[in-house]
Amino acid sequence: MKKILSIVLFSFSTSLFAVMAYPGEITFTQANGSTFNGYLKGDEWFSWVEGGQGEIIIYNRKSRNYDLAVIKKINGVAELKSSGVKFSPSYYASSPSTSARANTIKNSLSAIWQRKRNEALE
Repeated sequence: MKKILSIVLFSFSTSLFAVMAYPGEITFTQANGSTFNGYLKGDEWFSWVEGGQGEIIIYNRKSRNYDLAVIKKINGVAELKSSGVKFSPSYYASSPSTSARANTIKNSLSAIWQRKRNEALE
């Protein structure tokens, strides 16, 4: 009986590893103390922030800022990386090219996210 129970519990636990990001709006703080609101997306294997206008933002550990994200090919594989441009909602809210660029990045996010999850499970 213990053996069967262990097998059943183990089979359920393998599908419970991924934890989705908090679904509500969060306040993020830049290195200089300024803040912006956004939505955390992804899970523990791959995550990013979406700004209020749909901007794709990623944390830059080096500068300790949240930067606009770009898709870069590294060894032929698409990766979400920091552009080095600090995100500021007041600056990007008026830029029409921001939403077009965000849509281009969003099209690649699903594939990158799925690849990261598969790599983590291997």
